[in-house]
Amino acid sequence: MAATLDYNGSAMASGMVSRRAKFEGFAENTRLFNRSVLELAEVLLDTDADQTEAAKAAITELLDVEAEAKAYANALSALHSSFAPSERTSDFAQTLDKGTKRMLPIMRGAADMKDYFAEACSRLDVEEEQEEDDKVGSDDEICIGGERGAAPNAYCPLSGKPLMEIDDPVEDAKGYVYERHDVVFYINSNHGSVKCPSTATQHMITIPELKRAHKVIRQQRQQKIHGTQKQSQADVVDVDD
Repeated sequence: MAATLDYNGSAMASGMVSRRAKFEGFAENTRLFNRSVLELAEVLLDTDADQTEAAKAAITELLDVEAEAKAYANALSALHSSFAPSERTSDFAQTLDKGTKRMLPIMRGAADMKDYFAEACSRLDVEEEQEEDDKVGSDDEICIGGERGAAPNAYCPLSGKPLMEIDDPVEDAKGYVYERHDVVFYINSNHGSVKCPSTATQHMITIPELKRAHKVIRQQRQQKIHGTQKQSQADVVDVDD
């Protein structure tokens, strides 16, 4: 009987570890999918800002799925730590259910969940920023290098790209503009709060304060339009010649 208990106990413990790993992997994949949804939502909101709340709701639902997966994985971990084979029948389903319910509020309130949701909201709340930009005037060109304070830096201090060549420009509370991927990685690598990488300032930056740099984005679009128009005019001249 003891040998049987040991064998069954070992198999049960191994199954718990394997199942926990699957749910941890599912949680990671859910976050990756959530980021893809966020990126798609940003593109769609450029043409239909009325869908902002729907996009936030979708991201919230995915975060909840991620939290549930993490809570279940943690419940499995706790069960595995306390598990000991015995002749008594154990109700593992009930134990896991209680453990998951106990862990779920903790997972929902985790710092990385809050930080990601804050980041998502700042990236999706474009209407108010666009209205503010419109007050300046759609024909205004962006000023760099500190003139009028529109964009204190001419290049992303992390990637080195000129503002007009940044793929996904974001700005901090002081108006410094960065490539989103680079600045998010930079902040996360420094525990969520770090000094601005520009040598011209000493202010701190965090992910929640980042927002889309609409002035830069608008100027990028204007440059593309003007460039297309100039090319079209050149083509017309070539045809006439």
